[in-house]
Amino acid sequence: MASPTIVLATLLDKGAPVTTEDTKVVAFVSAFASQAMALKDKPYSNWKELAAYAKENPGAVTAGGSLVNMLAIASIADQAGIELTYVPYDGTGKAMNDFLGGHVDLGVTPAGIAVDYTDRVNVLIDAGDFEQSPETLASLGNPDTASSLGYEGFSAPRWIGVHKDTPDEIVNKISENMGKLLEDKAIAKLLAKIGEDVAFVPAADAQKKFNAMVAKAKKLAPLLDK
Repeated sequence: MASPTIVLATLLDKGAPVTTEDTKVVAFVSAFASQAMALKDKPYSNWKELAAYAKENPGAVTAGGSLVNMLAIASIADQAGIELTYVPYDGTGKAMNDFLGGHVDLGVTPAGIAVDYTDRVNVLIDAGDFEQSPETLASLGNPDTASSLGYEGFSAPRWIGVHKDTPDEIVNKISENMGKLLEDKAIAKLLAKIGEDVAFVPAADAQKKFNAMVAKAKKLAPLLDK
């Protein structure tokens, strides 16, 4: 099982030993949406205020997070016509340490991490392209969402893949069994602990959605170099 991290890595590394075409996708099991948050002492407490500040101070606002998490925020910022400075991290832990220490202005993480810091931060926007559950949004302080502000969001699916030469019969069987597994309430509770809901997509549709995600990631990745 993987997130788009491996997809983005292969897109950015021209010498990568594998490509996204080497994988046949069995299913999507869930998805996570990036949250941009700021410490409560910042002069902006929501996305509109941040956008106004960034327009007056182009490039002054720094955003830190893993590449996958920042991809969605870079897309929203581009659509909003604002310039942020992106500070990529290998992992979310180091990014959060620097964010909480005031070394970067915005922390960019999945909802499951952001929810633990709402006493210290304002979540400015949920940048995903799917509708979070009301409970999840409430736990984040009911931030603006990409769609509510008229932006096209981007979410990172957790997907299961096999070698591209795996017979379709096996792929479909794995997909069918995964769908049954995700019906277990224990799995839903496990995903809820990391701020995600079950979002099963079977093999018949998962490959199409995966290809669309890869195409979108190719388009958005250059924004992180600005």
